[in-house]
Amino acid sequence: MSLDQAHAFYQALNTDPHLYAKYLSHCSHAHAIADRDRWGDESSGSLQNNRNWSEADILSFATHQGYHFSLSDLYQVWFGQHDYRTAHMEQVGMKLGAIATLNRQLA
Repeated sequence: MSLDQAHAFYQALNTDPHLYAKYLSHCSHAHAIADRDRWGDESSGSLQNNRNWSEADILSFATHQGYHFSLSDLYQVWFGQHDYRTAHMEQVGMKLGAIATLNRQLA
């Protein structure tokens, strides 16, 4: 199963620091952002790393390492569901539907 491949890939990343370092460099891009205090002002000049992950790069990197799985499998490993975006949009749709119903009742 490809989901088993996805789990095996992340197990390998957890146990092999060299592989994990390659994963970081190939699949994410670090951006330094200024640390801000609670008022939004830059504090003491410190920087934090913010990473942007590329799902396409992760799938490509995994394939080059001999692991074959889909984007849906990746989301299953990350979020415990096949596509977090679909579940989120369903929740938003239900909330908007409830708001529209209330608006009709109040009108």
